[in-house]
Amino acid sequence: MPDQRFSDDGLVVGSSVDREKLRSAASDLEAELAPLISDAPGSAIGLIDRNGLVVSILKGSTQAAGGTPISLKTRFEVGSVTKSFTASAVLALVQQGKLKLDGPADQYLPALAGVRYPSRDSPRITLRHLLTHTSGLPRVGPLDTTHDPGEAEVLQSLDGLALVRAPGTLSDYSNLGYIVLAQVIRAVTGEAYEKFVEEQVLKPLGSDATFSPGPAAASGYSRGASGPRPEKSKQRGAAGGSGGLWGSLEDVARFASWQLQAWPPSSDPEFGPLSRATRRLAHTAAWPLPARLREHHGLNYSEARAVGLGWQVYERCDQGRVVWHNGVTNGFAAAVYLAVESGVGVVVLANLRDAKVDQISRTALAFLADHGLVRAEMERAGPAIVAAAKDAVGLYNHWDAARYTEGFSEGFRELLPPEAMAAALASKRAKFGVCRPLDASQIAEVRSPDHVIFRLECERGQPLMIVHGAAFGRPRVDLWVVDPGKDPLEQSSCGVRPGSEEQ
Repeated sequence: MPDQRFSDDGLVVGSSVDREKLRSAASDLEAELAPLISDAPGSAIGLIDRNGLVVSILKGSTQAAGGTPISLKTRFEVGSVTKSFTASAVLALVQQGKLKLDGPADQYLPALAGVRYPSRDSPRITLRHLLTHTSGLPRVGPLDTTHDPGEAEVLQSLDGLALVRAPGTLSDYSNLGYIVLAQVIRAVTGEAYEKFVEEQVLKPLGSDATFSPGPAAASGYSRGASGPRPEKSKQRGAAGGSGGLWGSLEDVARFASWQLQAWPPSSDPEFGPLSRATRRLAHTAAWPLPARLREHHGLNYSEARAVGLGWQVYERCDQGRVVWHNGVTNGFAAAVYLAVESGVGVVVLANLRDAKVDQISRTALAFLADHGLVRAEMERAGPAIVAAAKDAVGLYNHWDAARYTEGFSEGFRELLPPEAMAAALASKRAKFGVCRPLDASQIAEVRSPDHVIFRLECERGQPLMIVHGAAFGRPRVDLWVVDPGKDPLEQSSCGVRPGSEEQ
């Protein structure tokens, strides 16, 4: 099996995304995004799959007046998207056994022992608390981030600092928490945080992102009354764990595609600083957030929201799980949105603080969902259950008691003995007629590899067949029902019109 590594053109073996379909949809998507990106002096938008960058939309220039055209290598400051890189570095050390997610973090950074807890029963802050913004640390606290604070200043700011709340009781976004994580990395490795991230996270992925602008950097702006107003980038100093990374579309796309490669679980060779299982852990809800209602094309979609480890997460019925992070800093805005179940993502970089990066990302994902390129189904029907279902359709068309005994579980046959099953099937055939042989195109919904709903194609209708069984080996079907009544797929319909009875 080929090693799963980036080649010179950024490709990795194993993507299931229809790249040609993605490319062909790009011009229509670009037209839809045009009103959202027109006010930024420069922007770089990428559509990615597990193999890397597929489509790039490059607009404007590095400066509001003059400058050079935005290219794949133009560097932007990505702001708080840096937190996803910081989390990857922390998780790499957890994977190496040098850190523990759920042990007291002050064992690695003694300065944390100086914070004041709000109650005697408050648990001590852990790395998991810091990664999920549940540490109780304030957003910034007394740390002055208007200049580049040194390590001593960061650590001193923790002495006597009162937590906002007990750790593990609420997720409340904290830049200080990620500044502390950077100091944990430094304390454990003996290396500067920036050097560790560049050497241990970025370079193994072939990314040239770094914590300094470099010669290919765009200039940053905010929206002013008479047009873009120049902004000066912050000097992060020892506060770089919460922001400060500079990267091009090419750089960020490599990191984002590598995140997508963690899905679905596979036996392929591992690649990069984190295992696929660890990346999936980072993408999984670690702390729930209130659900939210979103509107698209006149339909309302409910989003289940949560915090992961260095990522935000939401799930909705038309897109599945989306893992994301955004960032806004002096003069720049950025976002990464990954539909991990579909293996498709969006990267947005702009040199305008007020750029609509989240709206651009969400519009792009909704557009791709409308075109069948983002879907809400990661589960795949197990091959054995599909084979068993094919046999069941054959039995429906041509009754055979011996095949019934062989294909159905003992418990099911106790509920429906052969004589009763034969009569039931005869009744169904009288209503629907003979059904054509089953194939994968008739899969209507996969609730798990061993719980699959098929929509049969028969002479007089399309009844449903619901099959439970083992996904592997030689299963015996536990339940087989041709249901002419209420369609169970309607019970989880996706996208509800405001005011409808289904809302």
